[in-house]
Amino acid sequence: MNEEVKETALKLSDYAEAVNQKIKRRLFWLTIAALLGMIVFVIIEALGLDTPGSIFERIASAGLGFVFGMLIVIALYLSGILGKIKAGRMIFRNNRRMS
Repeated sequence: MNEEVKETALKLSDYAEAVNQKIKRRLFWLTIAALLGMIVFVIIEALGLDTPGSIFERIASAGLGFVFGMLIVIALYLSGILGKIKAGRMIFRNNRRMS
């Protein structure tokens, strides 16, 4: 019985590590995309292409909005709140299935 508990704990640990790596990989690529959005925003602002009503103004605004959203997601992840939200969703889903 003790060996089975060890094996189960190791499998659970491996699964948790795989999930963490997947989340970190996603956050890495989203951070890269946010940096690109910020670069686009800075370039458009520096060149003065963001005249009111122009397509460049919309692109710059979208890039800045994406960056702001990513900062919120990263802050939630680093603070642990994102994990708690995900855990809460899993509990909610399991409770709904049981009903």
